[in-house]
Amino acid sequence: DRMLRESHAPVESRLVVDGDRVRMEQPGRVLDLSESAMARGFVENFVVLWSGDLEALRERYRVGFDADASGWELTLTPRDATLGRVIETISLRGSSETLREIETREVDGDRTLMILETVDRDHVFGVDELEKLFPASPLPADRS
Repeated sequence: DRMLRESHAPVESRLVVDGDRVRMEQPGRVLDLSESAMARGFVENFVVLWSGDLEALRERYRVGFDADASGWELTLTPRDATLGRVIETISLRGSSETLREIETREVDGDRTLMILETVDRDHVFGVDELEKLFPASPLPADRS
């Protein structure tokens, strides 16, 4: 029930999910998205994806998979009408057991390409790391 996504370009940002809490952090600004149904739905979809639960993934998406000697691609098309009004497809690409990129195509033609440069599949978080990344204290106020 925890996820951290850090982006370094084009803008520094962090999306932090800790149970029911969701927040977006950017330099000088923290937004609590915990009450946003759209944000929660989007994050819950990724939690299902990372959990490896194919049945739950198929409940949320039409799932396509293709692979050859150079790599693989998992394509997800939302079944939910609310998410489907925004997201056309999410494509995950990699090689062997390593995810290398995630491309999100929006209905309006926009797309986001997330390239994963450092992938440590075997990392075990220490207590200090968990406390730093997922603090138990209340969310800070929006500092915008």
